[in-house]
Amino acid sequence: MSPTAIEFPAIFFKAPIHQVHQRRSDLYQSTAYALKRKWLTGARIVDSLGRVHLVRDARKVRGIGPLRGWNLFLNQRIEVDLVLDVEQEQVELDDLKRWIRESWASWSGASAGGDLREQRATLKRATTLADVFEVVREKFDEPPTS
Repeated sequence: MSPTAIEFPAIFFKAPIHQVHQRRSDLYQSTAYALKRKWLTGARIVDSLGRVHLVRDARKVRGIGPLRGWNLFLNQRIEVDLVLDVEQEQVELDDLKRWIRESWASWSGASAGGDLREQRATLKRATTLADVFEVVREKFDEPPTS
């Protein structure tokens, strides 16, 4: 395994949002517009082992889907190759919780997923990395697939 290989699930952070990705194919998909605007560059990814990865760059691999990923809005869904650096070997639990709280505070859609006050309390009680992943996954993403 490469030192920059991401173990899933992983949390993707780019202000003002965060996303939980259950599998590689979810994280390594984007749009041509996002790639052109360098939206992925500078993002931080925390994997399930607690490593913090920094996205230095992203490159288009190929179009994904019918018509090679092109849609009616002349945007293309693409597979990307992320150029990663390991920023930290092990994230501090308090740092991860703080990043999530900051994301919730700055993103207006955070309260749409249910009771944000309850989620904050659950996050505060989390004592392990797995607990934190579960709190975030329950709030914003689909259940894990077997």
